Amino acid sequence: MVDWKAILGSAYSEGMTDEEAQAKFNELYMPRADHDREIQKNKTLIDQYAAQIAENKRKQREQMSESEKAEAERKEQWDAMVKKNQDLERTLKISELAGAYMERGFDKDFATETATAMYDGDNATVLSNEKIFADKREASLKSAWEKEYQVNPPAGNGSGKVDLSKQIAEAQERGDMVAYASLVRQQSEMNAKR
Repeated sequence: MVDWKAILGSAYSEGMTDEEAQAKFNELYMPRADHDREIQKNKTLIDQYAAQIAENKRKQREQMSESEKAEAERKEQWDAMVKKNQDLERTLKISELAGAYMERGFDKDFATETATAMYDGDNATVLSNEKIFADKREASLKSAWEKEYQVNPPAGNGSGKVDLSKQIAEAQERGDMVAYASLVRQQSEMNAKR
């Protein structure tokens, strides 16, 4: 027996006979088949029109004088060169933009994707990609900073105060003022908490 309730979903009514359920199924799903036939018919018409246009072009060329044929051929060549030039300009500009993004630290594929979006005017993708890059960059810098300057106070110096004087002196000796300032701030914050 066919599970009409599963097939028809909300269109199923309790107590439907098989004939009623089949009729409901045909009502709901047969128009789709008609729609598909209509699409196929339209595709066939489009193909016929394209063939007719090509045939008309061929006939028109046959009726052209030699000078008109030469002019039409020059125009086609010109249009092809213009199209090729536009494609080359697009490729060059995207390449330049991708280079600029790679200089900022983007990887090649991500830079190319962002540059293409920028060239095409897809600002949403550009902004999204730049945010993703900035978030990754920030996480990477934070991780590197934490690795290098992670504060592990001594296990007990008896005073109950944190002493980072050695790390502060090393940072000052290296000329790393950012680390120096950060360590001084950390020491004073930790000592203020105790």
